[in-house]
Parts: sequence; C-alpha cells; structure tokens
Amino acid sequence: MSETFRTSHRVLFGQCDHAGIVFYPRYGDMSHMVLENWFREGVGIDLPTSIQRFGAVYPMVKLEMEYLRPSRYNEVLDFALQVLQLGGSSVTVRIVASCGEEVRVRMQLKMVNVNIQSLRPEPMPPEMRAGFARYLAADAQVAEI
Repeated sequence: MSETFRTSHRVLFGQCDHAGIVFYPRYGDMSHMVLENWFREGVGIDLPTSIQRFGAVYPMVKLEMEYLRPSRYNEVLDFALQVLQLGGSSVTVRIVASCGEEVRVRMQLKMVNVNIQSLRPEPMPPEMRAGFARYLAADAQVAEI
C-alpha cells in the first residue's frame, strides 16, 4: 500500500510580498523544507546521515511548479508528497500544497543520488531506495535495478 508523506507549514511574514501573498520563489524554499522533513521523518534517514553513512547527497535537477491560488500570511499550508518515478539513481516526487480543501500549488521535483566526492550520479543505496519506495504513487514508474 502506498503511503503519502504529510507535513504542514504556517506562512511567515517574510515569505510574503507587498500584496500580502506568498512570493512565488518561496515555494521553492518550502519544497526543500518538505523534502528535508520527508527524508528525516518518512524515509528515516536525514540528509546529514545520508552524507555520513553513504557519502551521498540528493541535489534537485528539475523543478516544476503550477500556481493555482494565492496563499496569504499566517495560513497553514498542508503538503502531501508521493513518489512518481523511482530510478536507479534518481527519484521524482509530486508535492501538493493545500489550505483546507483548496489546492494552492502543485510541484514536481527530480533528485539524483550523487557521490559527494565525485559529484557524479551513483546507484542509490538499498536503504534509501526502500524508504522512497514506501511512498510510490499508484501511477508511479519504477526502474528495475
């Protein structure tokens, strides 16, 4: 059964523009916050541990965002994350940000398992792959390794 990782974030004053809505690049920052929470709480291996244990980092190589409705200061955004593609060295996730029943932003991000010394892609460690696989969406694509 596929899991969905969920986390929330209250919109801060510094994340808003003069119109009082979230300045769109701040969703990039929020997406990274969601990813860090997912690694730590969902996958069970936070980013510093990934570096120490596996010598691996997960830079984002692709980011797409679709802005549907504005978000305002002090609103609580609920983020839902699922894995769309799981490759040998890459993982693509979908993140949906909502406030109540209203979807505000849809994001799709691709990260690659990269060796911290060579800065080259490498096959991801089995522990990381297993952690990511728990969040595979029903329509996900999985590469054989």
